[in-house]
Amino acid sequence: MKKNLKGDKLIIISLLYKSLKLNQYSSKLIGDFRAYKKCIGFYHFMMMEYRKGKHLITPYLQSKNDLIRSNANVTYIALTNLSEENLIYTPERISKLNVIKIMDIIYYKKKEYPKSLDFLLSSKNISLIKIGLKIRAFYNHRADTDQILQLLYHPSESVQTEVLKTINKLLLVEAEDKLLEIITSHSKKFQINCYRCLANIGTIKTTNFISDTIHEIKDVDIQLSAIYCIEQLNPIQAEQLASTNFELQKMLKHVKTVWK
Repeated sequence: MKKNLKGDKLIIISLLYKSLKLNQYSSKLIGDFRAYKKCIGFYHFMMMEYRKGKHLITPYLQSKNDLIRSNANVTYIALTNLSEENLIYTPERISKLNVIKIMDIIYYKKKEYPKSLDFLLSSKNISLIKIGLKIRAFYNHRADTDQILQLLYHPSESVQTEVLKTINKLLLVEAEDKLLEIITSHSKKFQINCYRCLANIGTIKTTNFISDTIHEIKDVDIQLSAIYCIEQLNPIQAEQLASTNFELQKMLKHVKTVWK
């Protein structure tokens, strides 16, 4: 019912929830020894925005059970202000589903980019950094891009990958020089994702870089990504490059027919 109501009618649902003592039922679920029952209770509190129940959630924020801890943290975020203090117990690893839930909570609370969440990108918690990057991309927030680009040097490859996604979504053309500078010193996965990103934001610097280095790339998958990139940015230059090598001709034909 709550999902289908808006405005003042929502107050009625909240009053019914407490008047019929359904909050006590939810509390009993949270106190159950079974993890899935606890999570149902968490969900009740989250959907009903029952802030008085925060104290029942707190003990589970550092639970040894991943499912309980993750869902407790999502609920706690929903019931509190979006602040560094209230996000301190967010697990280092969060499921994709719970990341989506957190993003929904943030959007529900803030229709415009929440400046108060800038601290996420400087967090020591990998999950919070990635959520911060997703928020930047979701709200198309292009300010303070240096903070985003600096995370390309983060030791976590998952953070680096999320940075590339953010650069891609925000079309941060200023990232091109940094990407070309570091691309060859990173993992295969990073290089492939990097070329995919450069295919959207790259310029003649990228196409010339690929022309100069393509023969030095030993991995076929990385070569394919580089060929795809140059073909997206400058098809004529891609044809000229491919004409110098039969293997490159086959790769160019592959990306033009299979990758599109």
